[in-house]
Amino acid sequence: MNFDDKSTLNIKNALSLYICTSKYIGGAELSLSLILKQYSKASSFVIIPTDAEQSLVQLFRDCNVEVIKLKIPTIKKYLNPFKSWQLYKKLQKVSGEIEVIIEKNAIEIIYANNDHSALISQFIVAKSKIWYKRDLSLPKFINKFIAKRHNKIIAVSHFVCGKCSYLNIPISICYSMVDIDLFTTKISKHEAREKLGIEDTCQLVINVGNGAEWKQQNFFVKIINELHSEYPQNNILGLIVGNLKIPPSNHLKQITLEYEQMKYIYAAADILVNTSNNEPLGRFAVEAIASGLPIVSVDGGGVEEIINLIGIGNIIEKAQIKKFTYLKLQESQTTKLNQAKLITINKLKDFFDKTKPQ
Repeated sequence: MNFDDKSTLNIKNALSLYICTSKYIGGAELSLSLILKQYSKASSFVIIPTDAEQSLVQLFRDCNVEVIKLKIPTIKKYLNPFKSWQLYKKLQKVSGEIEVIIEKNAIEIIYANNDHSALISQFIVAKSKIWYKRDLSLPKFINKFIAKRHNKIIAVSHFVCGKCSYLNIPISICYSMVDIDLFTTKISKHEAREKLGIEDTCQLVINVGNGAEWKQQNFFVKIINELHSEYPQNNILGLIVGNLKIPPSNHLKQITLEYEQMKYIYAAADILVNTSNNEPLGRFAVEAIASGLPIVSVDGGGVEEIINLIGIGNIIEKAQIKKFTYLKLQESQTTKLNQAKLITINKLKDFFDKTKPQ
C-alpha cells in the first residue's frame, strides 16, 4: 500500500466527471461541492440520481458544472442474493450511459464520490478512475473487486486508510474540505436558541448524523434517556441533528436543517457527543471545534483522529461517556472556547479549509 499525508487531487486542470449517488445533501456532497468550486473546470460534469432532491441539484449547479440525472439503482433494494443479478445488470446499464457521456465529451478523469458510486465506476472504461473512500460500508471481498478496477483511492482520513490496508492499490489521504469561516461567526447562545425554538434554561446535548447504523446514534438516545432519568432536575435536552427517527419526548428531539443553519445548532448547544467509534472522518467535529463547542467522543474512528490532530476535545471510553458528559455539563459555560482561539482556527484551516490546497 502507498499513501501520502498531503495528497493532491490531480484534477485541477483535467476535464472530470463525478458520480454522486446520494439523493440528498450530506457531508460527502458538501465536500464534493467545495472540491468542484476550487478545482474543477466549468465544463466538468456531475452525475446524480433522477430523484435527487432539488437542493442537491442546486448545490452542484452553483459550482458551475453540468448536472446530469440518471436512474441509479438503490443498493439496499438488492441485498437479497436472489436479486444480485438484477443489481449487476442495472449497474452495467447506468455505467454504459455514463460511458457515452465520457466519450462524447472527452472526459479524462472519473471520480467516484463514495462506495456506491465506485460500484458504478468499476464497470466504466476510462484512463483514470479515482475512488473517494468516505465510508466503510462494503465487505472486504467487494472492496477488493472494486479496487482492481480503479487507479487510486483517496481516503478521507488515516483511520479509513488503515482500514483499507489490505487493498493492492495506491492510497492517498485527503481530509474533507470544510468552510471553516461559516462556523466562526459570533452568535450568542440566546440568539441561536431563539431562532431554533429551544428554551434558554435547558442543557443542550447534540449528536449529528444521518441515521446510518455505524453512526451508533441509538447509543446517544440511551445516554440521554438515562441522564434524564437520573438527573431530572438538570433539564437536559438531547438533540439529534439528522435523519434518525426517534419517538418524540420532552427530553429528546430530532431536527433536520439546511447546512447553512448548522452554525445556529453549534452556537445553541452546550456540548456535542459523538457515539460512533467507526466514523470515517466526522466533519461535524471540525465544524463544532470551529464554533467553539466542547466535544466528547468515544475512542476510535475519525473523530478521535480530528481531536488528536487539533488538540481540542475529549476522547472517552464508551463505558464512561455518559458520566463524562454529565460532568462536562456541570462545568461553567465559560469553558466554551470563545468562538475558538485563533491558533485553533488556523490549525483547522491548515487541514480542512476549502481555500487550502489538498
